[in-house]
Amino acid sequence: MLLKELMKKRNKVFISWLRSYVIVLVIPLIIGSLLYVQSIKIIDEEVNKVHQASLGQMKTLLDSSLVEIERISSALSLDNRVRGLMYKKTGLTPDHVYSLYELQKYMSYLKLSNSNIEGIYIYFRDSDYILSDFKRVTSDDYDDIIRSEFGMDTAQWLEMMHSGVTDDYRIIKVDDGNGQISSKVVYIRPVPGIDFKSPSAKVAILMDGAKLESVLRNAQWTPSATIAIIDEKNEFICSGSMENLPDFMLYSSLGSAHAIFKEQYNGKKVVVTHVRSTVNNWEYASIMPTEIFMEKVEYIKLMIAVYILVCLLFGFIIVFYLARRNYKPLKNLTQVIGYSDHQYVDANDNEFVFLEKAMLELIKEKDSLKDKLTQQKDAMRNNFFANLMRGRFSDELSVLDSCELYDVKFSGEGFLVMIFQIDKIDNYNGMIYKNYGDKFEDVDIINSMIKYVNEELEEEKLPIYLAEVDGRMCCLVNINLNHDGNKEPHTARDVVEKIALRTIKLLEMLGLTVSVAVSRIHPEIKGIAKAYSEAMDVIEYKLLADDINPIIYYDEVFRLRKLGLEESIIFNKERQFANCIINKDFNGAEEILNDIIVNDILKTTPSLQIVKCRVFGLLNIMMNALGEIRIKMNAKMFDDFDIVRRLTDCKSISEIQKQINDIFQMLSKEYYKKVDMNLSLNEKYDKIVKYVKENYNDPNISVSNISVVSGISISSMSRLFKKNMGMGLLDYIHKLRIDKAKELIKSTNMNLKDIAKKVGYYNDVAFIRAFKRYEGVTPGKFRDMELNEVGKKNAKPDEIKK
Repeated sequence: MLLKELMKKRNKVFISWLRSYVIVLVIPLIIGSLLYVQSIKIIDEEVNKVHQASLGQMKTLLDSSLVEIERISSALSLDNRVRGLMYKKTGLTPDHVYSLYELQKYMSYLKLSNSNIEGIYIYFRDSDYILSDFKRVTSDDYDDIIRSEFGMDTAQWLEMMHSGVTDDYRIIKVDDGNGQISSKVVYIRPVPGIDFKSPSAKVAILMDGAKLESVLRNAQWTPSATIAIIDEKNEFICSGSMENLPDFMLYSSLGSAHAIFKEQYNGKKVVVTHVRSTVNNWEYASIMPTEIFMEKVEYIKLMIAVYILVCLLFGFIIVFYLARRNYKPLKNLTQVIGYSDHQYVDANDNEFVFLEKAMLELIKEKDSLKDKLTQQKDAMRNNFFANLMRGRFSDELSVLDSCELYDVKFSGEGFLVMIFQIDKIDNYNGMIYKNYGDKFEDVDIINSMIKYVNEELEEEKLPIYLAEVDGRMCCLVNINLNHDGNKEPHTARDVVEKIALRTIKLLEMLGLTVSVAVSRIHPEIKGIAKAYSEAMDVIEYKLLADDINPIIYYDEVFRLRKLGLEESIIFNKERQFANCIINKDFNGAEEILNDIIVNDILKTTPSLQIVKCRVFGLLNIMMNALGEIRIKMNAKMFDDFDIVRRLTDCKSISEIQKQINDIFQMLSKEYYKKVDMNLSLNEKYDKIVKYVKENYNDPNISVSNISVVSGISISSMSRLFKKNMGMGLLDYIHKLRIDKAKELIKSTNMNLKDIAKKVGYYNDVAFIRAFKRYEGVTPGKFRDMELNEVGKKNAKPDEIKK
């Protein structure tokens, strides 16, 4: 009856306490049990230690033998003679026969070097023969050697050779012809080749099973024990007379069993110890009878049982009394709380769970109300900043009232706006988004991350406020201005760059690319809308110009608009562009073309369509200039290149610039192709020499440029130049530069940096290196030597004697 009542109230705290007291009661019982277990364990461990040590030594010995076998097999599979013979399908040449002879000698050497090896065989699939350490066996003689050495027929052996692309160990049974069955181990290794899935050759090394059995017998701790090697197919080699593996010794059973476990074998209790090879998947297992150490366990077992029964009898009575006495105050408390909240404890409920639920429900209601108020305030605050940046406030007074309401404090008189533009979202896997053409939706998570990173910069001197405006996260920075209207130099730009770089680095770690547009600083609150407009202008510029800079300032982007570009300057550049083409200076023309696109068209043209129109104008100038030098471009070339479509499909300045450069290169190649078509080699040589003498002082001159100018390949040009001049083309260029530099050193007081630029080097470091290479001294040392020589010539005879 008492037990029935307790089961009905199993979730009550009373039952929980009762269980706790029972646990306390059980502790001494557990200690007593541990004494028994420990006694058994000590005896068991001592025996198992010796047994495990013996098995471990055996495992180490056998694994080292296997490692040596694999090393030998690896050496053979990587041998060049094997790799040279594996793809030979037809008859053997004398060289191949010699390779076979040398390979057999090497295999015999390897066999003699390892006493565990009974034989080494290499099967060549394409040639269909077996090479052993003592002879070459053709397919006609397979049956004899395969049956005698491997104990299987030819079909089984070939199946073994043709299957599998990885290393394989197999335990095989071989009949010696006298009715005696012996065990052997064969290790098969494919020779790596062109076809990984179907190797053209395999190395098979046969290990002596008798020696393995001898190792197992030596590792037996007692004659009644048995040690076996078991592979994945349950083939085995053992030290005793075991004919079949018991179920608990099967490979699959050992794989899921403990390292040491007990079983019944031949009517006796035995301890099975096993360990897996670290070289292959073999299991080394040992069976040892337990009767050696179980004789003195029974007496200890009886004493422990009596001790446990006495403790249970008296302990349970005391535990029940204490649990009932302590439960009464808790029961009264739950009844009071349930009455006040109109919630009552169910007969099966735990009283502590009831109290916890009541408290959590109260806290949850409080937090929910707080979260709703916070979300509403954040949304209204974000809307306030959005309207402020759009200029949607009627007067400054209403702005100040809203600032007080949303706890916004503008301590400075100046304002600038930063806009975070998400450029690339493809690599971000942490958010689910929809892609409709070029538009991405659901970027709220990214904007939230930007806001979270930057909304609390307590260590900074400038207050900042972040809000989402038209899907972009914007940052309003409040800056103190001096009386002359200038920003404090040590804070504004530092804070802007810190905010931008911190945000960019964070999002880069998430696989996102973000750029930041920064406006100028504007005084007073009414200047916020102007700052936001300027930042949006920078965003439009970035989308148009495909600018790769992560931080873009309004002042830097539109400084050319402030200064103004005279039309005459642009006209002069276009004229220089045409003159370069007329003078056949295509490198100079390409540089001017890029300068016009980047610094003139890009900085002053408001739309992509107008940029394309101006580019078509530059093409027209190019065609007219080519007409001046009487080079006609055929219509088919223009149709094939499809210039109009290429330019029309461009979506950014960088794409236009790439297309116009491609067009220019196409026209240049066509020009050189027609002009230089009929030049002889001597004329081209004279042209190269003349070109080098005229342009040696150009830092950009190179062999590839000269090759384009001369219309001759680099290799042909090098041979022609070396034949006529006796030196390489680059050496000749350096020689001209060094000779000119020596003249300037002798006749002028120019410093080495200016001399380097004048003769065609990018910097004085390259100049000094080249000068020393060809003259043996540095330019400075050469100048000192010249000055000393001049001093001696101008000195009087008496001074020379002194």
